[in-house]
Amino acid sequence: MALLSFSSSFVRVALVLSTTLVLQANGQQKTFPDTPLANKRIPFTQIPYQVDTDKDLIRGAQFGVNQCNSTTEGPESKCQTSFINSIDDFCLWAPPEKDSTIGNTEGEAVAWCTKPGRGTRLIPAGALQGVQFMRTPDYVQVVGFIDQKLINIETTDSGGEMDPHGADLRGNPLGGLLYSNAWGSDKNAFTQVIEWHNFMGGNAFCLKACDPSKPNAAKFCEHIFDRIGCAYNAPNAAKTGTFESCAGDNQDFPGIYTSNGQVLTYTQPDEKLGAIQTMPYEPKVPASSNCTPFTSASLYNALQSAPRWRCCFISTHCCAKRKRQVTKRLFGPRGPIQWKRCPTPQRLWHQRSQYSRRQHRSDDSWNLLRCGLLVVMSCLFSPI
Repeated sequence: MALLSFSSSFVRVALVLSTTLVLQANGQQKTFPDTPLANKRIPFTQIPYQVDTDKDLIRGAQFGVNQCNSTTEGPESKCQTSFINSIDDFCLWAPPEKDSTIGNTEGEAVAWCTKPGRGTRLIPAGALQGVQFMRTPDYVQVVGFIDQKLINIETTDSGGEMDPHGADLRGNPLGGLLYSNAWGSDKNAFTQVIEWHNFMGGNAFCLKACDPSKPNAAKFCEHIFDRIGCAYNAPNAAKTGTFESCAGDNQDFPGIYTSNGQVLTYTQPDEKLGAIQTMPYEPKVPASSNCTPFTSASLYNALQSAPRWRCCFISTHCCAKRKRQVTKRLFGPRGPIQWKRCPTPQRLWHQRSQYSRRQHRSDDSWNLLRCGLLVVMSCLFSPI
């Protein structure tokens, strides 16, 4: 088999390394962490608050958190611990803010999941428009179609790749972790996925997680072909409107193909040369078998029934010297809370407390507590 040629990704890494050496010589910020993300082994029961803890690195601090639970779950979640277990239980990486592009936010991407209980954001009901889950001898992958604007990806964005490497070895997203229960009988035991890649964009997605116990995990989950998308990195037969879970054969290693009986390696051109117009080969879609069909409603009913709250705007005036307290509640459209219109209870508490301290400094602690409790309780007990 031919040796894998250097791609533009390796050229960028070399440039980053040379820049880093110069910066370090001048006593400035570093680029690389002490331990690359892909070299960190973190049991599921020992996940720290944040995985990326190196200081003074060029890309700054990790955006989100890795310890995720019921207190972090919701539309403003910054959880960066993700899962891929089955067709009805997986997560995708997507931006934290609306109308974002993958290229501009890959380092800050957060987990969007199909099931509540992970401490993440939830993929909105109806966003998934076709999904194929594939289990092979060396990896599991989920591929499909999605209304990407519902997970904060700008409508026309053709997207990009996220993986646990990146040019600075901190991963995209920074500190992003992926776990799976797909390789064991205990569905409550999650294995850290060391090698994975997730392509998002063009209203399509693919996420492949390679079995860390197998010798070719890094080859099946290659991370240097970031410009040729799902078709070449995760060949599949996914169809819009079809939801199925299958067994399948392994694909060829990404970038490796056979022509006229000769095994060849594809070299991805540098981005400076412009868009890739042609490819020297067509990807071979692996054979699949034992496909089980589903309906979207049966798979993702948890998204339909996930708790939703009435949008509420609360104006609370905590008068000095415990004078009459006036509370006005205005209920907006039914639907998931969105921060610009409907703050979460935690943020309402913070806002009201800050307001009271700023505007009514003569209020005593008890009056402030009453105001905060009123606001929190008002939102908490207004479910649809």
